[in-house]
Formats: sequence, C-alpha cells, structure tokens
Amino acid sequence: MGSEIGRSQSPQLLPPAKELLTPDIISEKRSIKDSQPPPQKEMVVEKGGNRNAKNIAVDDDGLREWSFGLFSCCGQPRLCASRLEIMVVSLTLLGCAASFCPCVIQAQNERRLDYIARHGTPDPQRRAFCVGETLTYGIIDLITNLGWALQVATRAGVRQRYQIYGTHASDCYTPYCCQTCDLVQVSRELELEENSLLL
Repeated sequence: MGSEIGRSQSPQLLPPAKELLTPDIISEKRSIKDSQPPPQKEMVVEKGGNRNAKNIAVDDDGLREWSFGLFSCCGQPRLCASRLEIMVVSLTLLGCAASFCPCVIQAQNERRLDYIARHGTPDPQRRAFCVGETLTYGIIDLITNLGWALQVATRAGVRQRYQIYGTHASDCYTPYCCQTCDLVQVSRELELEENSLLL
C-alpha cells in the first residue's frame, strides 16, 4: 500500500503534446505570413559624379537652379590647365569658341552628356573635334539658321540629369535667343560633374 501511495503522489512525466494542425491554426499561420511586407527593389545607384557640385539648394521637388547664370560666360575666374594658378579672363576661351564656332561646342556638349550618362565617367576625348555632329550643326545653321534647334535636346538632357528648374519652352527659347550663352552654360554644368569625377 505504501508503494501505491508513493506512486500516486509522484507526478507523471508525459511527452510534450504535438501541436495539432487544425484548419484554424493553418489559416492563422497563412495570415501571419501574408501580412509580411513584400520584398523591396534593389537600390539603384546612378553612375556619375557629384551632380550638384556647388551644393545649390534644392526645393521640395528636388529641383535647383543652374550652377552658372545664363550670362556668366564673361568675366568668370577659371583655373588654368595646370590648375596651379587662377587666370581671370574677360571672355573665356569657351565663350569665344561658342561665339565663333557654336557647331564645335554643341557637338562636344552632346558627346560629353551622352558619354557620362552611359559610362558614369568623363569622356576621355571630351575636347576632341566631333566631325559628324559638327558638320551637321554647321550645315543646318548655315542653310536654315536653325542650328539652335539642335541645342534644345542637349539642354533638356542636362536639365533633366542635374534636376534643374525649367520647362520645355525654356529649353527652346534659351538657345534661340542666345546660342552662345546656352552652349557655355550647358558646358560648364557638365564640367562640374566631370571635375568631381577626376579629383
């Protein structure tokens, strides 16, 4: 009898009960799984350098002003080729070239924009003479005086790449009113990103 009392007082050790997968539990587990956030797209890092090298303030839409004013092709200090001394010139070489050979500067701007957009690095031949584009611009400008129209797409591309204020109308009337100023402004904006990549 004593052994029976001892047995009844000791707790029985049973193996843990397995969870029964009833339809309710299965449904609950599915709803937890379905409530998880969906996978996110991978972050895409665009190629290129600093697209706002002068740290110009941006608005709520992420747009900013041009780094250089439309008429800033005159009287701007520029670094010489060796970058050891600063040369102040009343009219830059770029401004002279844009005045007398706009076809050359437009071809270079177009080529530089395309190259940096595709490769994320400055065009190693960014100052080279672009025969095809130069001749196209020159012939169109000579025959129809519509060379400025070829600048519209380049200006729009630069404005889009660097998130600069503007409209399609401003992309049209700026080169129409002043081809030289447009060419220099676009070239200098490209030059800022190129320089940020070369440092």
